[in-house]
Amino acid sequence: MPPSHPPASPVTLASLPRLLPGSTVIAAERVVHLIAGEDFRFTIQTGDATEVIARVLRDCQGDRPLAELLNGLGPAERDLAIRIVDRLRSERMLFDGRAMPTAGIPWRIDIEGTGSLAQQAREVWLGTSGSSCQPADAGTTRPMATPVIRVLVQQDLDLARVLEFNRRQLAGEADAWLWVTTGPLSRGYVSPVLLKRGRPCLECLLRHFRRLSPAPQLYDVLERPGEPAQFVPGDPAEPLARIVLEIAGWKLRRLGQTPAAASQFALHVVEANTLETALHPVWLDPTCPGCGDG
Repeated sequence: MPPSHPPASPVTLASLPRLLPGSTVIAAERVVHLIAGEDFRFTIQTGDATEVIARVLRDCQGDRPLAELLNGLGPAERDLAIRIVDRLRSERMLFDGRAMPTAGIPWRIDIEGTGSLAQQAREVWLGTSGSSCQPADAGTTRPMATPVIRVLVQQDLDLARVLEFNRRQLAGEADAWLWVTTGPLSRGYVSPVLLKRGRPCLECLLRHFRRLSPAPQLYDVLERPGEPAQFVPGDPAEPLARIVLEIAGWKLRRLGQTPAAASQFALHVVEANTLETALHPVWLDPTCPGCGDG
């Protein structure tokens, strides 16, 4: 593995280690290969403990404490496993705890936003969310056992608000969050379902947009908080509004169901003129100031 900064606090035996979704663990001769897509590929020197370490890593699903995963290991194997888990945490390849609350628990939806699109979202989702989601007003107190997804619905280009919303969710306001916007006018976006652990955040997504933009300097203005800009919302065409809300509603209805659908965690882009819909993966940005080391 390449050098890395250690995590802020060392791994504990009470932690619930969970590998990045889609991780593949391959035991070879005296090494373990750990692969998650094209961006995360590690070869770990394990010596005679190769099979033991591979088994421990495969068991890192976020549902069992590290102490339990280490049961039956000798002192040397135990020490090696702890060091590998600690290092993988620093590489953002391994996280603590489940990615999602336990399947089968009803979710509550909190909706933020003003304008016609947000009003349509409240009307549609409050009436058709089904048994897997329980809508509610943003900011209300929730029982600790009730998972919450917070949705920001926009029809302007106030990206400073998007970042502020993202920071609040990373700080623990909700268990998951979603961004729905028709602000660009020519297209609508439905973000992936975003989670606090092991997946990208909205700032990762906006940094990706910036890299693809022919005028990235505009993001400096749109993302700057406290500016006196007057964002004028544009009412989306009815077909575009209906499609983005249906896509977002589908992602909300899928919460709590197993297995999760991969497209829940992809970016949906709907072209306003043709209603063509495309899916794009959103990757973790290691230098993201919000969720990474930036």
